[in-house]
Amino acid sequence: MEPGVHDGEELVLNKLKSIGRGDIVVYKQTYNSQDYELIARVIAIPGDRLSIVNGQILIDGQRDKKIPIDIVYGLKKQPYDMPELLIPANKYFIMKDNTSTSYDSRNYGPIDRTKIIGVFDK
Repeated sequence: MEPGVHDGEELVLNKLKSIGRGDIVVYKQTYNSQDYELIARVIAIPGDRLSIVNGQILIDGQRDKKIPIDIVYGLKKQPYDMPELLIPANKYFIMKDNTSTSYDSRNYGPIDRTKIIGVFDK
């Protein structure tokens, strides 16, 4: 899977597709009473045990090939650790591909399924 969405790239938003690890989604986020529609990648799905050790993203203790190496590389540049987190039912852990400057589930936790508008089909 090629990481990221590039300028000028045409994508189709699928509102019916099931959500999986590695998918790029549009989701709603409220900040200072203002609603935004943002783009991020799904890192972990309900039932996953997610941890980040020395910048390495682990799902149930294993590296997932659906997570682009660019995200892992960005985390290793920082270095970053996160203790294991069990993703609850109907929640998704999302991260931006530009991990070093992003505000995502590492900051505000997993997002609820109702916040996800759809999945991008390339």
